[in-house]
Amino acid sequence: MSLKSFYRDLADRSDTRARKYNIDPPRPGRKTYQQRINETRNMTTPQIDAKIAERERQDKECGVLYRVRSERS
Repeated sequence: MSLKSFYRDLADRSDTRARKYNIDPPRPGRKTYQQRINETRNMTTPQIDAKIAERERQDKECGVLYRVRSERS
C-alpha cells in the first residue's frame, strides 16, 4: 500500500463510509467530513502544510489535511 492511499484510507470519514460501518455522525457543532474536506481543498498547499505542522504540534488528527495534500502531489 502506498503512502498516498494509506492517508486516503485513514482520512475517509465520508457519509457513505459512516453508514456502511455504522459510525455515528459528528456531535452537534462539529463539522462533517464533507465540510472539512471542502474547506481544506480551498486552501493553498503552503496553508495546508502550515496547518499540518500546527495540528501535529497540538497532537491533533490531520487525516483530511494529509489526504488533500497527497491528492496534489
